[in-house]
Amino acid sequence: MLTQAEAEAFASLWHATKAAGGVTGDIARKLGVGQSTIWKWRRIAQKQLGVALEPIADRSAGGKRRGLKHRGLVNLGTGAATYNAQATNPATFPAAGVPNREQLHRSTDVSPQDKPVRHIVIPDTQIRKGVPTDHIDWIGRYIEEHGCDTVVMLGDWYDFPSLSTHDEPGSLSKEGARYADDLQAGNSALKKLTSYLGGVKRRVMLRGNHEDRLRRTLEADPKWVGSIDEHQLVAEGWEVIPFLRPCVIDGVAYSHYWASPGTGRAYGGSASNILLKTNHSFTQGHRQTFDYAVKNNPVTGREMIGLIAGSAYVHAEPYLGAQGNCHFRGIIVKNEVHEGSYDIMRVSLHYLCMRYAGMPLLAYMSKHYPDTDWTHLRR
Repeated sequence: MLTQAEAEAFASLWHATKAAGGVTGDIARKLGVGQSTIWKWRRIAQKQLGVALEPIADRSAGGKRRGLKHRGLVNLGTGAATYNAQATNPATFPAAGVPNREQLHRSTDVSPQDKPVRHIVIPDTQIRKGVPTDHIDWIGRYIEEHGCDTVVMLGDWYDFPSLSTHDEPGSLSKEGARYADDLQAGNSALKKLTSYLGGVKRRVMLRGNHEDRLRRTLEADPKWVGSIDEHQLVAEGWEVIPFLRPCVIDGVAYSHYWASPGTGRAYGGSASNILLKTNHSFTQGHRQTFDYAVKNNPVTGREMIGLIAGSAYVHAEPYLGAQGNCHFRGIIVKNEVHEGSYDIMRVSLHYLCMRYAGMPLLAYMSKHYPDTDWTHLRR
């Protein structure tokens, strides 16, 4: 709980910010905490002081995010999510009794999160020249329509067949493969997706083993240093996470895959098996499957969830064969994400096609790309 002095000081700052036309982001920056903490302190201060702290916008008028009426905000707009960086707050917190993040978390058992949080997860897309990307528009429209706090792309947005070491130089599978084409295809599709994400506060892009082909190419053949590099990959508006560096968001650890510390190779087996090794809620891509496991930590009593989802594309991968291409394709919605636990919802590309193109996915692809065999999309 806040002390009486801390609650009074916070209430004073809140009233002054509202009177100045500021936003909660101004308070968060002044106190050095996240906005979810600000809303939690508001609730505690109201209860402790017995006063009402009238809601103020958590973003500027042109940047209020959709779908957040449950936060107590009114007249929400539909513009892109842009924090009011120009807003200034004339109020100052008193020097005495100022709660900082460490002190407050030590003095309360209340979770810093008091609003439902939603993540939308985009598995591997493996975009390259010649593969359809119509579904990228559908994914973008879904996110724009339903909103979320965080979008996480699990890696392998780009395919980079031109940099593949699995195929021999001069082989039929590498015939016509060009780095410039790989780059253009991935960049163009990512710009298309990003155009729909103006209302998303945080966008996280994990790098996968296919993007890591850039690094491996430079290590094997240094003559390309300065000619090809990761800076050529579109990243504006995204928080880019290096390959296999874990990124923990609201208690869920995201990585393209999870590797054995001894060998560096990806863990095999089921999501349940990997969950036993990580002992932490995790989500990964990499494998063209959907696998989900839940167990409770006997020490903390909290739920831990393991999730593997590795395909958000429509094309078939030749190396998987006829049987290996029959797998879930789509995105994952996580509602009420908190300390690694969440409610999960699968949203298939078939559903997205029905919603935004008005026909089943197999029928759509057969109509618009008649020269390709789409039998792997049969349901």
